[in-house]
Amino acid sequence: MISEKELYEPVKNVLERQFREKAEECFFDITADGLTERIKGKLADEVLFLTGDRELRPDIMGYVRIPIGLGIFLFSEFRVIVEVKAGKPSINDIFQAKKYGELYDAAISILISTEKPEEKILRLLKRKSTLLLLPLSGYQLFIARFSRQQNIIDWWYPKEPI
Repeated sequence: MISEKELYEPVKNVLERQFREKAEECFFDITADGLTERIKGKLADEVLFLTGDRELRPDIMGYVRIPIGLGIFLFSEFRVIVEVKAGKPSINDIFQAKKYGELYDAAISILISTEKPEEKILRLLKRKSTLLLLPLSGYQLFIARFSRQQNIIDWWYPKEPI
């Protein structure tokens, strides 16, 4: 089985390619081992202290600026956090990705794995869709499957973010 770390670079590249199609500016950086200056520059000062603790840092972070009126957002720039998992994601993985989204005020949080979640998790999310929403912000968590063979994201839940 492939390790999470081996997935970081291909996942980052696929996300950058996908988001760039609609963006004026877009970049993603692998942040599992530390943050780059360009990512730090896009974070609010009050959360920069979190970045030193691996437990409080997602695997990948990104920044996207889109023209007003495109996509589902009313604003033109936003942060994206990505948590990568090899295999089937668990409910704890969902909460971990959601936690990162809340901590870093990310409009889009993505839990991406090499397999879809189990059917029981998808049924739970369908009945309790609020589990995918970040409180009071309208921001959302998305779940995706990365196909290593095709080097694409071939499945999104509940839908593709932009």
